[in-house]
Amino acid sequence: MDRECFWKAALAGLIGILAVSLSACDTPDTQVSPAQKSEPRTHLAKPGASITLKTPQPFFLDTPGVGNFELVLSAPPMGGVMQVDVTAGAGLELVSSPGHFEFLLTRETDYKLPIQINAPAIGRYYVNLQASIIQNGQRDSRVITAIVQVGSPVAKPQKGGNGKSVGADGIISLPAKETIQPAN
Repeated sequence: MDRECFWKAALAGLIGILAVSLSACDTPDTQVSPAQKSEPRTHLAKPGASITLKTPQPFFLDTPGVGNFELVLSAPPMGGVMQVDVTAGAGLELVSSPGHFEFLLTRETDYKLPIQINAPAIGRYYVNLQASIIQNGQRDSRVITAIVQVGSPVAKPQKGGNGKSVGADGIISLPAKETIQPAN
């Protein structure tokens, strides 16, 4: 009889534990307001602010010296504020002031940034833009680089696999040793 009571007690305990664990899974639904819901976002574009440089590149300066450019940034009409910090890359000097721009994002989608730079020598330089959109207390940023070419770009001659230069007609001449045997 003791053995039968032991198994009945063990079975009753197991059923009790199972009932408690199942009741814990049955929590009542709590009401969540739409403001509290957090749905994952699907990014179909690059991460960061939806800002693009519309101005064709590179910007050209015929000779070294000071040049005036107008960068045009495009942003969606979404409300909020766009902040842009302009800095000059190595070897380039930003002459214009200010280097910081702020725009209220309205129905307009294009925003102009007039800049003046000083390039001391012929070559390729870069103007860096740190652009941010601030909307509803959230900041999305993007770094954009504009290219400035001073003087004509110098084309480097191409070389063939064994050091032979490419001819004026664009054909690379390479030495070949071939033995042709007649077909039998």
